[in-house]
Amino acid sequence: MLALHLTPLAARAASTPVRSWIRESTTEVVPHRVLLQSDLLSQLNTVFAANPFAAQNALSSMKCLVCDVMVQTQVEGRRLEDIDKRRAAVFMTFGSLYTGGVQYLVYTKVFPRLFTERVIAKFTNQPIKAKLRNKEGIKALLKQNMTDMIFNQPLLYFPAFYIVKEALTAADEVGTGAPGHYGSLPSLSSLPVSRVVSNALDKYRPNMVSDVATMSMFWFPANFICYCE
Repeated sequence: MLALHLTPLAARAASTPVRSWIRESTTEVVPHRVLLQSDLLSQLNTVFAANPFAAQNALSSMKCLVCDVMVQTQVEGRRLEDIDKRRAAVFMTFGSLYTGGVQYLVYTKVFPRLFTERVIAKFTNQPIKAKLRNKEGIKALLKQNMTDMIFNQPLLYFPAFYIVKEALTAADEVGTGAPGHYGSLPSLSSLPVSRVVSNALDKYRPNMVSDVATMSMFWFPANFICYCE
């Protein structure tokens, strides 16, 4: 569940009557703006707390979409109107179905049961000095990270990504007569799901080692931070 924390200034603004912030002096304009911002954050926090799955799913979808658009425009140098929209759709769909769906269940339901929710909760809420003395918490941290690297990424994350990508490719090609696996099929109803999965995994296998290695270079160290908080 996503929690939005107020800064000390915003917290003070939220606990102070509006009229005390409004002055004719221009020096009071910024605190009043902060008050309005803190009120918005408070409302968002309430919505997210009441609807954790829907909130994180929406954020995951938009995160994946925005990241791909940023790569296409800032790294690959494309104009916004020239981006590969199908590729962006792949990332957005993957963000909703996997990172906002399957991954949510893995990290919030499966991991707490595998690694003892009590241990995880205590460890994540401790200050750094206490964390360093919590041997049981450190063991759980290492187990979570290794499980993510060895099982989640190679066996769930990447297969799901390749399947989503292949499914959208099939949806584009079916009924077009284009060369390839799907162009000759008359409609999506005639497309076996097993064929999409099989073709996707055939494309993943030769890239598996390089994909997982590249992902692990970032997420192996990053996960120590993620699972500590």
